[in-house]
Amino acid sequence: MAGPQEPPLSAREKIARLRETFVAQLPERIAQMRILFDRLRVVPSDQAAAADLHRLLHNIKGTGRSFGFHQLGAAA
Repeated sequence: MAGPQEPPLSAREKIARLRETFVAQLPERIAQMRILFDRLRVVPSDQAAAADLHRLLHNIKGTGRSFGFHQLGAAA
């Protein structure tokens, strides 16, 4: 017989979990940005690296602000 099911998460709890995931992923995203930036310093014409860096920065800017990290969003 299965145990009792957990009640569904509230909207606030869901947002808190998403925020935690965003924060947990920041070190990896920053590392990726450093790699892309270094690549662009060596090969400034690398359009793929430029597009990937832009995408990461844009994502951090928008998502960071959505979760209340306004200074991070402004820096990105």
